[in-house]
Amino acid sequence: MPLSEERRQHAFNNAMTPRQFVESMEIYRERLESGYEATEFRPETLTLFAALPETLEVLGLVEDTSGDVVFNLPILMKLADCTGKLNIHLLRRSNNQDIAAQYILRSGRNHLPTYIFYNTKGDELGTFIERPLFVMELMADWFQEFWEKHPDLPGFGTFPGQMPEASRLVLNDFFAEKREPLRAQEAETIAKHILKLVS
Repeated sequence: MPLSEERRQHAFNNAMTPRQFVESMEIYRERLESGYEATEFRPETLTLFAALPETLEVLGLVEDTSGDVVFNLPILMKLADCTGKLNIHLLRRSNNQDIAAQYILRSGRNHLPTYIFYNTKGDELGTFIERPLFVMELMADWFQEFWEKHPDLPGFGTFPGQMPEASRLVLNDFFAEKREPLRAQEAETIAKHILKLVS
């Protein structure tokens, strides 16, 4: 169920800008900033965004410990800066569980990041949650490779949310290395997803 207008406005009023979030990061700040610099879009993609009739408001639930946030928030930031068509508002999920509870996936949990897109009238257009499908499909093999390389790591065989923090950091580093060569594909996939929301 979409957020009420009152809750949405309260969220926007209390949200951080992307720069404020980056400056508040206690981990992975350099990785996020280097990801921003490395992100590029096809000229035709930027042209399509520039032609949008209005700027989209984006409400994002994030945490700086999330590898997915660190990887794809720079993509949205770069798209916003290149086109002027995304106005991004960021909230830490830990302080906004009521919003997170409205965007539960089939796993029964909310996943990071969760981005909610609105038009200028406040209508919810759709969401982008966690990561593109093609990355999700690769992760089963990546998990297997990770555990083959780290069989003695605490939390062996568990999902990231169940792993000890030290092990999860090792996993995030491994996934970041795997995803970086796919950055351009991920950027284009996310951009196309957003364009479909407004088509």
